[in-house]
Order: sequence, then C-alpha cells, then structure tokens
Amino acid sequence: VAEVGFDVIPEHLSEQAMLGEAQFGAFTMPAMPWYLDYDRVYEVEDWHPRIQVVARRDYTQGFRLRWRLMGLLSLIEPLRDLYMGTMVHARIRTADRLPSGD
Repeated sequence: VAEVGFDVIPEHLSEQAMLGEAQFGAFTMPAMPWYLDYDRVYEVEDWHPRIQVVARRDYTQGFRLRWRLMGLLSLIEPLRDLYMGTMVHARIRTADRLPSGD
C-alpha cells in the first residue's frame, strides 16, 4: 500500500493562473493547467480501481481563526469552491496477486 498526499487548485483559480490574473498581493501565481475542484476530488478514484481517496480538506480546515477572514469565507461552499485549494490524502492499494511473468 502506498500513501500519497497532494494539493490541487479549483478550476476557476487555474483559469485565472493561466491568464496571469491570479494575484495575492505582490505575488502572481504561475500557470497551473491542472485542477480539481473540492467537490470533485473523489473522481480520482475513477482513474484506477486501486486508488482510494482517504481524506480531503481545504487549506483552512482546522485553522479557521488563524486564516482570519479567508478561514471564515471558506465555510461558504461557493467561495471555497472558487478560490480555495484542496489537500488530498489518497491510498494506492497493491494488487491482490503479483503477475507471474510468464
């Protein structure tokens, strides 16, 4: 069994980044063509039958007050889905049986 952790950005933010319009203060996000919306994370399981999404969380989950306004706004699903990245914990199960090599 392998455990994998990765983060993804939502489609809307990806589109802005590809146009060079995703800015946070003086920082402009680089182009990020790959995206996966928070509510679609479990579609990763469709990529291969051995993949299982164990958990997903937005960046502010567990630290809402530390993120101040952004932490509170992430509780509003439409805003979270437009602007908040998602951390994903997935498990990749091993084959029941290894190929014989014949």
